[in-house]
Amino acid sequence: MRAQAPDHSAFESLLEIWGEQLALCDALEQMADALPIGLSKMNCLRLARTIPAVVDRAHKLEELLLFPLLQRRAASSPALNAVIERLRYEHLEDDAYAEELYDALNARGWGRATPSAETLGYMLRTFFAAMRRHIWFDRDVLMPLLLAGGEDEMLAGLSRNAP
Repeated sequence: MRAQAPDHSAFESLLEIWGEQLALCDALEQMADALPIGLSKMNCLRLARTIPAVVDRAHKLEELLLFPLLQRRAASSPALNAVIERLRYEHLEDDAYAEELYDALNARGWGRATPSAETLGYMLRTFFAAMRRHIWFDRDVLMPLLLAGGEDEMLAGLSRNAP
């Protein structure tokens, strides 16, 4: 028996927030590329305020829309339980790292020379690379799987391939 596919329009808000996150990643990459001398204090403060808000909204939407659908499908694919737990853990990691980056950008925005340009560049690149990977997985793997209506064979294949 096939599970009913979710309404595609329910995912529009997810696509929007992922777009915001990717735009944020682009802005953070531009900042990293401009280091060490092209750092704008106002841009640091603006991005510092933006990061936690965008990350928090994205996580809430994912937990509201994706997680319940994954939970419903987990009965036919135990591997999905592991995916859900991994995503929950990644959200906690992302939240903690967003806070660290907020602190670093806020400090630079208020004129403190710490962290160093080299450290800040590393922090920026690590953050936006992880965020992009997270978005691409959700958008390019999970969403199509959920919108396909959860083909039993596809979900069973996930279970067989689980470690």
